[in-house]
Amino acid sequence: MEIKKKLKKLKKSPEEQAPEANWLDAEQASAIQEESAPVEHGLTREASMMSKIAFLFGIIALTASGTIYLEAYHKQQDLHQFQSQIQMEVTALQKNQKNQQQNLQSMMSNHPSTWVAAEVLYLLRIADRKLKLEHDHLTALNLIRESRLLIGTVQDPRFAPVFDRINEDIQYVESVQKTDVQTSITKLNDVLENVESLPLLIFTHVPDIQEMQEQPLEKLSDRLSQTWRALLFEVVTVRRHEAHAPALILPEQVWYLRENLRRQLLSAQLALYRQDVSTYQTAMRNLIQWVKQYADLKQTLAKKVLEDLIALEVVRIIPNKSMTLQSIAELENALDKKLKLTMEHHP
Repeated sequence: MEIKKKLKKLKKSPEEQAPEANWLDAEQASAIQEESAPVEHGLTREASMMSKIAFLFGIIALTASGTIYLEAYHKQQDLHQFQSQIQMEVTALQKNQKNQQQNLQSMMSNHPSTWVAAEVLYLLRIADRKLKLEHDHLTALNLIRESRLLIGTVQDPRFAPVFDRINEDIQYVESVQKTDVQTSITKLNDVLENVESLPLLIFTHVPDIQEMQEQPLEKLSDRLSQTWRALLFEVVTVRRHEAHAPALILPEQVWYLRENLRRQLLSAQLALYRQDVSTYQTAMRNLIQWVKQYADLKQTLAKKVLEDLIALEVVRIIPNKSMTLQSIAELENALDKKLKLTMEHHP
């Protein structure tokens, strides 16, 4: 503050400094001027530095904003270009779909026989699988007859050979000697349902060894004497048995017997489907033997099960020949020819 005051005094006019010239000589005035010069120079340099820094930050901010704007602009241009490309593809797909629908409607209206023939081919293929896999001649025959009715409604001379082939297939299936598999399977299922309630000869009286050990010696001696007398009586007595003693099973073995019966019944069913004569006969012999040996034939249910098994044992299984419906190949050939002609007219 003192320096500033001295500067103010120096800056005064000579008239104003005249009264004060008495107490400041030349050396003091020069010293004051030298002290005030660095202060003014420092203030000017600091202001210049701050302005340069501000200018630099401004340039950086303008550059960053320009870069961000350019990136956003390019992205927007790419987005518009991608949207226009997608719109063009969607328009092309819609046009193609419309053309396909028109062609399909034209084919359906001009060629209804093709659809009927395709349905006939589907039914024939199902009938063929019934013959080869399930050996179900009755269902296959009904399907083939239904196919003949449908193909008869087609007013197209190109399908006339197919109608003749279907008639030949019907005659062939009717002439084949076949086993009534479904009836036999149904009877085996009935027996399978009765296995759980089948009355068995179960040995229920088991002597309690612990109870015999706890009896007094007098009772044991009496029992031994009775056993000895009975033994002597058996030695001198002759008895005639007309039949074998029933085979009694323990309660713990009942579950195993029923499971074995179920297993043999399922094996017989599978053998029927596969036309396996040997496996079927073996399963039926085991079933009849076990029912006779372990079932209580005095009960009505056991008698009925045994009668059903004996009736099923005599079922004659005739192995089926490898059957193929000739009408399938004929119909596929006719459909291929007609579709080729249709595609030529409707590319």
